[in-house]
Amino acid sequence: TYLTQLCDPCFHDLLGQSLRCSVQEALYADTTAQAFYQDLITDFKEGKCAPPTVYSPDTITPFIYYISYRDDDDEIRHRILRLHDVDGEQCLNLNHKSAIFNCADIYLMVSAEELAGNKNSQQYYRRILNQVLQNISVRGNLKDTRITVVITKADLLKQQCDPVLEPALTNSIEFCDGVFYAKSNIEGFSYKEFEDREKAIREFLKKNYTSFYLMLMNNLPETVHFTMIASIGEKTDENNRFSEKSYKPFCIDMPIARTLADLGVARIAVEEDSDAAPKEEKIPGGGFFKKLKEKLKIPEDDEFSDEF
Repeated sequence: TYLTQLCDPCFHDLLGQSLRCSVQEALYADTTAQAFYQDLITDFKEGKCAPPTVYSPDTITPFIYYISYRDDDDEIRHRILRLHDVDGEQCLNLNHKSAIFNCADIYLMVSAEELAGNKNSQQYYRRILNQVLQNISVRGNLKDTRITVVITKADLLKQQCDPVLEPALTNSIEFCDGVFYAKSNIEGFSYKEFEDREKAIREFLKKNYTSFYLMLMNNLPETVHFTMIASIGEKTDENNRFSEKSYKPFCIDMPIARTLADLGVARIAVEEDSDAAPKEEKIPGGGFFKKLKEKLKIPEDDEFSDEF
């Protein structure tokens, strides 16, 4: 479901509102991949959630974004992002062809429903983590991989009414009459707000799901981030459908907004209290990519792209 939302042009407009970047689909026209994602979006707008991810040649093709952003110095930056949806079973059977090894960002999607379930669910996530981290480490690029733990179905956690989680319960978006509106990050991505939410989520997990939280912290790099979302906001019916009245997405912009900010293709809010924002190095002369290519001695015809 979250994959479908990330592919929706309406969601891309939301990112433009808050982050001042343009987001465009970059799939080849009239291809199987484009038809697949378009069908997902069409079904979702009719109240039908996407089925669980299952590996197949038709679904492994990533969704591709083309991002453009003009910074305060009037320099235009571009990124091509490839979004891979990798199911848990595939993570348990990784091989050298697995798309995950090309990814600069990894979102570990953890369902609040499973989190509150039995210990078998936590063991399942532990197995996935071990497989993914060990294989990435063998290839020597774990320190260059940004990992974010995304707690899904956050509406279930909101029902617990735990005051520790209160700072993370304010919705960053609003959906009305088919349009998304930004309620957070109005002046650009706020690292301080993300940090405040993240601190509350960490404390909540540490307090209520101690074993699971310690498992994450003992296996993931220190740079791991935490956020939470709710794609629908309420439980779907027995046919995996939802009504327009029950559709209350929660903070679905937060994971990708952080990624775009870290990559330098999103407006960043001016804040004095946050140390998390990446410090950009200024290189004299030329455009952003030209300067970076000159410094890194990269051929002019090389393109910059990221996968997650």
